[in-house]
Amino acid sequence: MINNIFCCIVCRNGNYEKTGKHPRDRIGSDIVICKKCGHIQMFPLLSEEEFEEEYATDKTVRAVVGDETQGTDFDKMRVKFSEWTKQHVDLYWEKLQKHKHVLELASGYGFFAEELNKRKDKKFEIEGVEIGDFRLKNYVGGGVHNINFLKEDVPDDMKGKYDFIICMHLLEHLTEPVSYLQKIKPLLAEGGEVLFEVPNTYCFLAGLSPEYSDFIYLYEHVSYYHKDTLKMVFEMAGYNVKNVYTKEIYSIENHIRWLREGKPFTKYNQMYLPDSRIEFINEEYKVEVGNRDFFVDLLFFHRGLCCLVAFELKIGQFEPEYVSKMDFYLEALDRQCRKENENPSVGVILCASKDDEVVEYSLSRTLSPTMVSDYTLQLPDKKILRKKLRELSEIAEIRMDD
Repeated sequence: MINNIFCCIVCRNGNYEKTGKHPRDRIGSDIVICKKCGHIQMFPLLSEEEFEEEYATDKTVRAVVGDETQGTDFDKMRVKFSEWTKQHVDLYWEKLQKHKHVLELASGYGFFAEELNKRKDKKFEIEGVEIGDFRLKNYVGGGVHNINFLKEDVPDDMKGKYDFIICMHLLEHLTEPVSYLQKIKPLLAEGGEVLFEVPNTYCFLAGLSPEYSDFIYLYEHVSYYHKDTLKMVFEMAGYNVKNVYTKEIYSIENHIRWLREGKPFTKYNQMYLPDSRIEFINEEYKVEVGNRDFFVDLLFFHRGLCCLVAFELKIGQFEPEYVSKMDFYLEALDRQCRKENENPSVGVILCASKDDEVVEYSLSRTLSPTMVSDYTLQLPDKKILRKKLRELSEIAEIRMDD
């Protein structure tokens, strides 16, 4: 039975405001914002029967793999998610290596743990928690516990055992997120940490592409978090929140595809280009100098050059002071963000006017002639960037005309 009386799943307030958005593939529900705490959720929610059917049948996963009518092809699914898995192992590897006992909640088929266990220099032990029968039957990640922490207490032999808990893409599915976070706290050792990854409703691409903004509202998601509401939920559950940050997992090519055609890549696993050397990190990236905050328009990481790449987007004629400002940003990035094993940051200034497109590179003065040559060879060709800038400018003009 569907409950048509609204109650915020975070603060229990009964007043909401419609956003004008609707979940994909679900008629009769809206995306709403709680007027008290600002949490964004679906209303009405899935019934308990619908939720259990969704989880038990793996409908969403089968849709991603391309098979919604028959049983999930496990090998096909494994290949489909391989790039996503490797990407997340790389993303969290350094943090995981600082711990001894790791627990992955909602570990699915164990792909993440399986990939971690392949690393010969792994310094930690990892266990999983999963409740889906089909997932457990096909689990490949090693040790796994079949426990539903919404209905069961933490077993004595698991209390205080884990100094790091990681969970990817679970919280947005839960109708009792605060209660769940409270129930898993006994798992943590003294001084232990948790890391939860959820989709970001206010991501950069959603602000650029109306089609992507509609695409992100999946009907099986109860909540649609952003940085502020995610922090709020953890604080309400009694956690000391150290950091909430955004990480863009899709390539810049995927962004351009959404802008140009209103749809994602379909020929790449998880819409991610594994051969792309430039990975998007964040937009409006904050650097602090003195008592002032400054913001880099777009920040990337170049895997080939092993360095940060700052992009500044300008409308109008190119001005010489843009280079001075970029040099200022690069110095701040190298001082505050660059790791010891990384090379000096590089800047790219994209300037679009009505009559021309200008692309300029800004390189650190500390670079040797050899490194300058290496940077020049590996950075995107200016002609290609000017072409992309022209396309994006045309798209922006079309959007504004609409």
